Amino acid sequence: FYFLLTFFPLSLLCCLALFAYLRHSVKPTEAGGNPTGIFANNEEGSKAKRRTRTWGKDTKGCLGLGEVQTTIQLPTMMEQMTPFNVISIACGCEHTLMVTDTGRLFSCGGGSFGQLGVGNDRSAHTPAMVKALQRTDLVAVAAGDYHSMAMTAQGDVFSWGSMFEQKKSRIFAASEPKLVYDIGKDVSCGPASAISAGSNHAAIITSYGKLLLWGKGVDGQLGDGKWASSPAPRESEFLSSYSLVCVGCGEGHTVTMGKTEKGDLSILVFGSNKKGQLGIGSKVGQGSPVPIDHRIILRSLKEEAAEREEEEEVPEARLLSWAGKGASRKAKGVSISCRGNTSSMVFSDGTVYAWGDNKYGQCAQGDTKDQLYPAKVLSLPRSLHVKELALGNRHALALTEVGELYGWGRGSAVGLGERSHKKSLYEARQIETISNVQSIASGENHSAAVEVEGSFLFALAHPLQSTIATPNALAENAADLTIPRL
Repeated sequence: FYFLLTFFPLSLLCCLALFAYLRHSVKPTEAGGNPTGIFANNEEGSKAKRRTRTWGKDTKGCLGLGEVQTTIQLPTMMEQMTPFNVISIACGCEHTLMVTDTGRLFSCGGGSFGQLGVGNDRSAHTPAMVKALQRTDLVAVAAGDYHSMAMTAQGDVFSWGSMFEQKKSRIFAASEPKLVYDIGKDVSCGPASAISAGSNHAAIITSYGKLLLWGKGVDGQLGDGKWASSPAPRESEFLSSYSLVCVGCGEGHTVTMGKTEKGDLSILVFGSNKKGQLGIGSKVGQGSPVPIDHRIILRSLKEEAAEREEEEEVPEARLLSWAGKGASRKAKGVSISCRGNTSSMVFSDGTVYAWGDNKYGQCAQGDTKDQLYPAKVLSLPRSLHVKELALGNRHALALTEVGELYGWGRGSAVGLGERSHKKSLYEARQIETISNVQSIASGENHSAAVEVEGSFLFALAHPLQSTIATPNALAENAADLTIPRL
């Protein structure tokens, strides 16, 4: 009896473990077992440990949940993507894009302007693979209002959907992916290393520090001083002396960061400024790049110290060491996120700044006043280290290094449930219904997140093997940048 009591449970556990191993080791053929019927070896299904969740307004099926809902108040699993590991995700006005760890692209939601990349203008309520890119090794994706972008591991960039100059005037239109940046032809600029999609314009940063922009330009968002649109990527002569490392595109403005020939760090902004989204203290638009005075940020740090009644003056190093030795490897550099008429940056110490349109509390300043200067998000707990921020048109999400998710802005897209569904949140609030989050995305009225199944520590110890930056990824190559002391 003692023998059975001791060894039977152990034997049962061993059998269950063996069964689980065999079940996940069997690779179904294309004809059977694979619910999508796409992959012959189903590599994603054999090692998937990440789950994609969506919430917010389900416009034209952008949440990818099957039957279209009015609004989903809490993060809900996208069941059809459970066999796959998603490594990059993006949300447009009414569509969602996902790249898996085997380089495949899936899309769902509205397709009226070709933004799904499937060759037609029909909407899709569940994710469908973009077959035109199934033999392309993709690593990152970005979504504008009604256009989309994808970047390959080799540094090529594809684009599809529609960019509009006016309501019925299209600058760019394609229902299937079109190669817009070919590393084989653009060798002088180097491979693409990061991409960003604005409402109707887009940006590419290359490994050589070049910034290429195209699309709508009538608000000055292309930064070339011409206030004109461009159907193809081109470099601004005003930026040729900078080595640029990250970029964010909004509705009609662009924010980028790089170093000068002397090695000084600059945050450069250009384009529309009707809500103060350039962060320069006025609402005057700029057709060519102008720097944000970093003393503004230092001043806000000192004001923060005064508000907290701290006797010690804020050390200058907090601003200057954006990639200091105390920062973890993942947090070196700065990331930029722009959407609508709002801008934001995450610094290497995990602090978050936001400015511009604040109608729904997107800047998390406790009110609805537009912010003309970069303002620190003080409602995030000081102990948190934010690694990524995703701005939506009316809300924002912040992801910490330990996988916690915070949100603010329009409640229906934040994901806090019934208590905040019909109101806006003017300060950051933790979204406790989801944890172990790896990546996030925000659209006009919906959100998405990739959640690690099981232990988050396991995911940190076994990261996905991708060395190419995502649209708002941290600028690792900014680690050695410095700015002059004041």
